[in-house]
Amino acid sequence: MKRKFIRLLSCFIPGKIRRKEFRRRFFLRETNQVILISKNKVKKIHPNKIKGLKIKFYGYNNSVKLYEPLPTFVNCHIDMGNNSYVEIASSKFSIKNLKIYKTRPGSVVVIGEDFSCEGVEFPMQCECNLMIKIGRDCMFSHDISLMCTDSHAIIDLSTQCPVNYGKNIEIGDHVWLAPYCMIFKGVKIANDNIIGAHSIVSKDISECHTISVGAPAKITSRNRTWNRLSAQLYRDKHKI
Repeated sequence: MKRKFIRLLSCFIPGKIRRKEFRRRFFLRETNQVILISKNKVKKIHPNKIKGLKIKFYGYNNSVKLYEPLPTFVNCHIDMGNNSYVEIASSKFSIKNLKIYKTRPGSVVVIGEDFSCEGVEFPMQCECNLMIKIGRDCMFSHDISLMCTDSHAIIDLSTQCPVNYGKNIEIGDHVWLAPYCMIFKGVKIANDNIIGAHSIVSKDISECHTISVGAPAKITSRNRTWNRLSAQLYRDKHKI
């Protein structure tokens, strides 16, 4: 009924292009939603009401779910295509320069509690039905990319078929990614790991409590964990 009313109302707008744009904007608002969840209530909010986070819908049937208490967003962007889902859990830390590109149908990005970053990109615009999942208490530095696809096809000449379809990425709890890391398609990183600066992770890191460095990244140290404090502050706090 509402759709019919909008179509009727648009008939009074002069110009075919303006009428089409009026209907498009309404239907985008109708089928897309940003949901804010707190302990006591769930409410739908306007995409522009989150300070430091810009959400744009270019298609239909998208959902962005945010949990309170919200992190401090700084210069963050989420561009939604069609039939995709983004979830960001509550965090007491800042999320800076987060960029989720125009998502393809079936794209899913889930970010766990107490996530923080200085700059990370999720290019989700190339293939459908891919997921990036990040666990709890992860700390990402700046200039980091998580890529579910190679962006362009690699063709087997004997069959003329692509050989490099996209795959999901899954990062466990309490993982620290240092500056300029790249995480490639199909990678799973276990809980409580450190990935060194300029590392390229193209294979699973299945062990916990390790440091991995290099291109491609390999485990260089075991029996390690990390803390958000500096080494000196950690030593002073624990009186080591």
